[in-house]
Amino acid sequence: MRFVTRISCLLLFVSTLPVYAQRGRSGAGQSAALSAEQLMQLYRFEEAAKELRLDIAAHRKAQKSTVRLEADLQRALQGADMLLGTEQVLFVDSFKVALSEVPATVRLSPGAGRLVDLATLGDSLPGLPAGADGWAYINDLGDRLYFSVPDTALCSRQLYAAGRLASGWTTPEPLPGVECEACSRQAPFVMPDGVTVYFAGQGPGSLGGYDLFVTRYNVETQQYLKAENLGMPFNSPANDLLLAIDEASQLGWLVTDRNQQPDTVCVYVFVPGTTREVYDVDSIGSEQLRQYARLHSMAATQTDQQALQLARQRLQEVQAASAQDEHRLHVRFVITDQLVYTDLSQFRSESARRIAVQWQQRQKELSAMQARRDELQRMVAQGRRTEPVVDELRQINRALPELRAQCNLLAKNMRIAETKR
Repeated sequence: MRFVTRISCLLLFVSTLPVYAQRGRSGAGQSAALSAEQLMQLYRFEEAAKELRLDIAAHRKAQKSTVRLEADLQRALQGADMLLGTEQVLFVDSFKVALSEVPATVRLSPGAGRLVDLATLGDSLPGLPAGADGWAYINDLGDRLYFSVPDTALCSRQLYAAGRLASGWTTPEPLPGVECEACSRQAPFVMPDGVTVYFAGQGPGSLGGYDLFVTRYNVETQQYLKAENLGMPFNSPANDLLLAIDEASQLGWLVTDRNQQPDTVCVYVFVPGTTREVYDVDSIGSEQLRQYARLHSMAATQTDQQALQLARQRLQEVQAASAQDEHRLHVRFVITDQLVYTDLSQFRSESARRIAVQWQQRQKELSAMQARRDELQRMVAQGRRTEPVVDELRQINRALPELRAQCNLLAKNMRIAETKR
């Protein structure tokens, strides 16, 4: 079982942000003005829009390009609209974790599926495009996989799905209707209805880097509908990377990097609303609304103590159940498309059982090696690129393909031995 450091994430904006004078608009003796981007980071979108309009006018007068400024203006106007629609959400808890620890941190109930690191699936995905990585979602039945891969034709990342076969997974296919030439889309999460998909998207319609969106499959057209931005507080001017809703536990999970260090995120647990209720700016004021939108304080959202205590109890139950069932959830012996074992005692063939034990051991070695590789890659990214670190990383990268091949061969032999008559 993997553990993470449990640190509450108070997403407080620093009051001493650097300020930059706007050229031509600050006279002698006047305080320097915040840039439009800084104003957006402070959720002062209307002020940012005003600054950008002045900049656009100045650029036009000087016959300079205004393309980037006009795009920023649209972002500011979008932010102002999103701010007024900030949803009332009860936040229960938060965890500050490394980006690679997200699948282990988001604990879902049985029936809600699970998040995995795409790299752990290795060579079991035939036809997987080069460069595919990140989080993948596997449904509760274990027969449907959703993930993101680079699309060289569109110069972006697109969402794909694959089905389970006895020998691995089918060739991945893009989700119909979700493709976007000017977008990158990652981290899909699918509701139990198999129709509703949440994902992180970057491009038109995004306020920050990545925003969270939802789309639904239309059975009649066999296409997904146009994705909708989830708005605030789920989205921000930063990267909002994952949203998962566990209907069984009545808990939601939000992953964001707002105000975090590189390769670090904050994972929030919240109570999904049955209806969407927004804050009344006339009652609470603009500054309080901004604090709710940017998740300034979880305590401010915890106005219903009874609902909070019940949610905390459900969270404890989910975490305890996840710890007890981790072995069962993560060790699945796939025999045929219709037959999946979760325990060694289910094998009828003693030979197949012995091979399954070997496969289990190799899988543990593979997981440990991949975890060590991720740790070394983080060290390199953080500037700790020493010769021993680089040498070990190279050795692991050379060893991983062979270990994955051993796992795949053992899995194949296990299935043959179990189904042999």
